[in-house]
Parts: sequence; C-alpha cells; structure tokens
Amino acid sequence: MKHILAVFVLLVFSCGESKKESGNGQFTLKKAEKVDLMNDKGVGPITNVTLGAVNQTMVAEGKALFML
Repeated sequence: MKHILAVFVLLVFSCGESKKESGNGQFTLKKAEKVDLMNDKGVGPITNVTLGAVNQTMVAEGKALFML
C-alpha cells in the first residue's frame, strides 16, 4: 500500500506546471499561448453531417440491450 501511495505522490508532483528558472535561482511560471481554434491544424469544426439509412434491426437490438 505504501508503494502505491508513493507512486501516486510522485505522479502528482511530476505533473505540475511548467516552470522556468531565472538567473537568480528562483522559478517563474511560463504563460500559456493563446490558440486560434478556427485556424489551428487538426480536425477542425464539423460543418456538415450526412447520415445514411437507419438499420431498424440494429435499432431494435440496441433498444433491447438498453432496456435490460
């Protein structure tokens, strides 16, 4: 049990904020950059969704599983 607690404490302290040491031995916090989500690379916003026909057999099976 002590080993699990020690690992948890180390994990918590290792996932701290990003700090940068200045020349006088003190640490300062690094500011986060602002990200423009509309122009950033990645998946991007969903602008159009086209759905096909709904399989009623699968709908019935899912409904039966959900109602358990």
